[in-house]
Amino acid sequence: MGVLEVMEMATAELVSEFLPQFCPKTNHYRCSDGDKTWHLLITVPSGESLNTLREGLGLPIHAVESHLPQHVDVFLADEGGTVLDADMNPANGLTPLCRINHCTSHVQALSRMGYQTGELA
Repeated sequence: MGVLEVMEMATAELVSEFLPQFCPKTNHYRCSDGDKTWHLLITVPSGESLNTLREGLGLPIHAVESHLPQHVDVFLADEGGTVLDADMNPANGLTPLCRINHCTSHVQALSRMGYQTGELA
């Protein structure tokens, strides 16, 4: 790359938010570097998921936001929002592409990974 060439920044566009088949708060993003396109699912721990669990089970769950993990998990996905296991080994459970510690929002996670979005943090 020459001195005056500019590297294309990867962008992330929200495809759908709060996918009901995933917990806690998972958004689906279409990402591109200008040449290639890929998809990510970004999961942010949320107290809302505890409320859903509480309602579904009818059991008291005593937790507050401060009890939730302070990290975000990022998974590879296809264009339909189907999660893809990063290590392709179903024997060890679903492996995220990465985990971003001390992160509490989808947009913050994308920013830390170097993506540009049209969303506000």
